[in-house]
Amino acid sequence: MILEGIGLSKRFPWGRSLTGVRAWVRALEGATLQVAEGETLALVGESGSGKTTAGRILAGIEVPTAGQVLFRGRHVAGSMGAAPRTGGASRRDYRLGVQMVFQESQASLNPRKTVGQTLDVALAARGMAPARRREAAARLLAEVGMEPVGTFLARFAHQLSGGQRQRVNVARALATEPAVIIADEPVSALDLSVRAQILVLMERLQKQHRVAYLFISHDLAVVRSVAQRVAVMYLGRIVEEGRTEQVFATPLHPYTVALLSATPIPDPRRARLRSRIILPGDVPSPVSPPPGCPFHPRCPVAAEICGREFPPLLETGEGQKALCHFAGTLAPGASAPGRG
Repeated sequence: MILEGIGLSKRFPWGRSLTGVRAWVRALEGATLQVAEGETLALVGESGSGKTTAGRILAGIEVPTAGQVLFRGRHVAGSMGAAPRTGGASRRDYRLGVQMVFQESQASLNPRKTVGQTLDVALAARGMAPARRREAAARLLAEVGMEPVGTFLARFAHQLSGGQRQRVNVARALATEPAVIIADEPVSALDLSVRAQILVLMERLQKQHRVAYLFISHDLAVVRSVAQRVAVMYLGRIVEEGRTEQVFATPLHPYTVALLSATPIPDPRRARLRSRIILPGDVPSPVSPPPGCPFHPRCPVAAEICGREFPPLLETGEGQKALCHFAGTLAPGASAPGRG
């Protein structure tokens, strides 16, 4: 694996008093993610499920409360709040090797720097000589489809469209020759036509550079077209993981079944015939998650054991796994054994 997060947890302080922190927001709880070289792993879930927190930890932006991050099989030396380890990956190699493309394309660009200056900073971090940087920046812009490059090099972020800004962000990520790019909702703020262009661009660049993607998204239709593997997150935990075609064809976790039932289908006839699963209530508060299975208050097949015991991680022979007492044993809408 090129990038791994093992047992990652993250808690943020919520409210303060004279005696200290009132409570802790459990944004991430024991999540394990593994990205292989050259593949796309999609991380999906509702808003507030912890997807972005996981991505920011793997990118080195956030420090986990618990857990470890490994790059090329080595602990990142001196990073993530951990002491340097013998034989660990250097902080510089990790910073250059793992880049991030953010959802807000304009907010992630310095408004006082031109496109050329933005790329120059990234190329300088790689150690490239000043005389070669302009040519390299122009080559990067051409690679992401921004021509004539001379015009775009001199522009500021506010002079670009949303799609153009996201192309600049992709070019900046590629400037350090990374092994992994973490893309956090990279197309959700774009028009449909521009969204398709960016997805095609990212797929082409992946083949050219053999770069791996951690693709964070709530759009399962997009995920199905770009990812080889998918991990489903709920309330800070990975509840299902497997090859994309497996998860879409035979989901094991009731939450995954509900998500897939809400995915739009381009065929109106099939869409009318499909039964939609509406989950009751809202996502529980991460300040005080429910006991037992975190999904049981909304689960259509929950039984008494679900509110009492934390579910085991069940795995099929083909590598698909789910965090559920009844993983894959129930049809949608059926009742679990012993359910009152």
